[in-house]
Amino acid sequence: MRPKISVIVPVRPGVPVRAIAALYNADYAPDQLEILIIEGDCPSRQRNYGARQASGDILYFLDDDSLIAPDALRRLAGHYRTSEVHAVGGPSLTPHDEPLLSRCIGYALGTRLGAWTMRARYAPIGQCRPATEKEVIGCNLSMRRLTFEALGGFREDLFPNEETELTSRLLRSGHRLLYDPDLTVQRVQRRSLIDLAHQFFAYGRGRLRQMTRTFSRSTAIFLAPAIGLTYVLWCLILGRTLSAWTSLPLALYGGVVLSTSIYLGMKHRTVAGLLIFPVLFVIIHACYGCGLIGEGVHRASDRIRRLWVRQRTESKAACPN
Repeated sequence: MRPKISVIVPVRPGVPVRAIAALYNADYAPDQLEILIIEGDCPSRQRNYGARQASGDILYFLDDDSLIAPDALRRLAGHYRTSEVHAVGGPSLTPHDEPLLSRCIGYALGTRLGAWTMRARYAPIGQCRPATEKEVIGCNLSMRRLTFEALGGFREDLFPNEETELTSRLLRSGHRLLYDPDLTVQRVQRRSLIDLAHQFFAYGRGRLRQMTRTFSRSTAIFLAPAIGLTYVLWCLILGRTLSAWTSLPLALYGGVVLSTSIYLGMKHRTVAGLLIFPVLFVIIHACYGCGLIGEGVHRASDRIRRLWVRQRTESKAACPN
């Protein structure tokens, strides 16, 4: 017998839920499918609330614009036949009928240069396999309800990166996370460069907030954009005093960006993409780095402020009347 699946979709008030139509067209028994639409302005809190209301054996978290394939629920249920699997996820792909910029963003994020090991979130990479938290994405993530409850759900003080933190806890608990490259959803990317910049600035801030809670050597690679951005600023300040050796990292970065852009342009047969891809890579890396640095500065200043307030309070308490 197939397990009952509870689909949980967080949505902002008044926003249409595009995911509904694809769910109704899914090849799955209606009496074994539960759809919960949770309105609010905090996706982590909304997902946790939906999980508490759910009656299914499997919780399937989608975004309001995540369009599943007709066989997605059957494929998902099949993975849970073995008790060793506690969570399953797959990539989020950009629809082919999206505007060129949106498609190019999806193509860029599907490369190592665009998202490193997280590229599996944006492109079907490899075979169905045990995965790490870096390979699954929150808009296409499922988990056994009992496992979700045992872990305590999503951290409601963390957004974005809340799914990365949750699946990291899952793996540290000894549970198995599965990545299925064929368990895809279709979902639009940002449609303007400004929106893309805001997105990756937020991702950078969320990443640092997560790293302060669960830092490991494997996550240190995500500091690279901040280090690179600091290096660029240092080079700009030095200006004419730069030597050829000092400028070499910038030249290497430019060469990698150019070669990857040419590869993507040829692969997806888009001449315009040859001009778009370099801009996208720079925005992704620079804004992610800015987010990391910005969150670090915010945390440092907040800690200094609290220390100053505490010292002022203690000094006033020590003064005689």
